[in-house]
Amino acid sequence: MHAFRRTGAWFPAATGAVLLAHLLLGIRRLRRAPIPGGLGVRQRLETLFSAFAPRWIARFAAAEALMIVYAVHWRAKPDIPPGATPIYHHRSARPMLWALAGAGLVELVVLHVIALVFWGPKLAWPLFALSEIGLVYVLGLISSLDKLPILVFDDRVEVRMGLLATHVLYADNILAVHRALDPSRTGDGFLKAALAAPPTVGLELRAPMTVRRRLRGPVAIRMVGLRPDDLDAFLRATDRFGGPPPPTAAA
Repeated sequence: MHAFRRTGAWFPAATGAVLLAHLLLGIRRLRRAPIPGGLGVRQRLETLFSAFAPRWIARFAAAEALMIVYAVHWRAKPDIPPGATPIYHHRSARPMLWALAGAGLVELVVLHVIALVFWGPKLAWPLFALSEIGLVYVLGLISSLDKLPILVFDDRVEVRMGLLATHVLYADNILAVHRALDPSRTGDGFLKAALAAPPTVGLELRAPMTVRRRLRGPVAIRMVGLRPDDLDAFLRATDRFGGPPPPTAAA
């Protein structure tokens, strides 16, 4: 003990012991409550990480891990739960995102060379690492688009924008499905859920849905714009939505 105090090695030793104990407890939790089958990739990762960390950390870690998985595993199967009709929406978005990835690759090389010439390797390599992380994020997003299609269930529509966001629209809150979008409806209260392309169909809501937007905070949404690859398939899958509201039970 005195030797640990003299050398200052007690802190890393204690930290290692705590981490090891935490790891063993997490493994014990997983053995007692295994990950259930039928979950999507993201849900499985969240369940795995939640055995070792608080829930909010597990969600963040799962999102980061999934981004990396999709960036390197382009042949991963789409995440389609039972009972869902998948509506793909990646064909119109990918060309613009590929152009963004190409520009990021050029910027990665040019920035690294400039930093290496003018500031030396101590600054060039950290900048290179940051740019490379950004490129991985863009590749993960591009890959995730066809792995996470829009899902149409009997009681809801899950609008998935790749790994960026997921919005759940319940059937009893969908007022109408608009095939032709009126430009006057795309102002305040409109959520563009089509990446890098104008939407071709809109879901109008009975009651506004609150979503959080960067730099603006909570925003009330009354219309969600989408751009499915197969518009007719989307209209067939959602033809039962809209119309008069369901009857309420008598008091």
